[in-house]
Amino acid sequence: MITPFIFSAIVSPPPVDEAAESETLITEAEPASPVVETPPARRVPTWVWVLLVAVVVILCVCCLCATLGAGVWALSSGESPFRTSTPGIDTPITVEGVQVQLTSATRQDSYKSATGTHRPRQASDELLVIEATLSGATDAQKILAWKPFTIDETGREDTPGISTVTSDKDRRPTKAIWIIAVAKTAHSFTFHLPGDKTVNLAPLLSR
Repeated sequence: MITPFIFSAIVSPPPVDEAAESETLITEAEPASPVVETPPARRVPTWVWVLLVAVVVILCVCCLCATLGAGVWALSSGESPFRTSTPGIDTPITVEGVQVQLTSATRQDSYKSATGTHRPRQASDELLVIEATLSGATDAQKILAWKPFTIDETGREDTPGISTVTSDKDRRPTKAIWIIAVAKTAHSFTFHLPGDKTVNLAPLLSR
């Protein structure tokens, strides 16, 4: 009888690599957050500033030239480039205690009133109709007694052919109209009221 031989071997564990084992036990730290560097502010080149200043200067010069040009044109055309206040038109003037403010001045071939249609006697004339508001007046007859007149650029003097006064319900004069025959060839007029009150009618005639 053959007795089987049982071979036994001692299996020794493989050698342990200490370095490898230590590596498995090391926990790597997370990488630190990268440092973000703020880039330095970009400097605007000098030539850019010079160009901007030049553009601003050119625009200012253009605006100034346009303003001066408009003023020269207005002066050459006989118009003032500046708005001025005219006493008697923009603001009232006092005539014998009454506030008078002219509201219109028109040149017409004829004028129709409650009494009929009026025309100048001379064919070379036309009617200048001047209207005004009154404040502080108490007697219409006092207003009708005024002797206003116009003087044109040639020195011709004309007085009203018709004067009318409108009163309110309390009989206080509130409006006056003077109708004057003037030369058709005249271009400018001044209106004269009692007390040496003078009003240049140019602002009203140009409207």
